[in-house]
Amino acid sequence: KELSDVNILLIPVGSVFTIGPEEAWEVVNQLKPNIVIPMHYKTKYLR
Repeated sequence: KELSDVNILLIPVGSVFTIGPEEAWEVVNQLKPNIVIPMHYKTKYLR
């Protein structure tokens, strides 16, 4: 299905149970949202 006029994109990125940063970048470039909020990523700095 096609999406258009995406204003805010909440995108799961982190490569474990989600897409990786390269795939996330492709999605962002395809949809061209005004705001991107990455979520569900794990770093050693987060609990």
